[in-house]
Amino acid sequence: MAAAADNAQTREVISVSRKDLPLACPPLGDKFWSQHPRVFLPVEKTGEATCPYCGARYQLRD
Repeated sequence: MAAAADNAQTREVISVSRKDLPLACPPLGDKFWSQHPRVFLPVEKTGEATCPYCGARYQLRD
């Protein structure tokens, strides 16, 4: 998974798989893990989700 903060600035979509669920931004282990409060995103409902804090966009690929 790409870094959420880097991705938020480029507005590219971060591709995630079911093994990444439950999806949280910023992801654990990410170098920007303390950039904003950790929020869980319901990507499994529609197949995509956007972080309300940093704008990172995630898409479920499987």
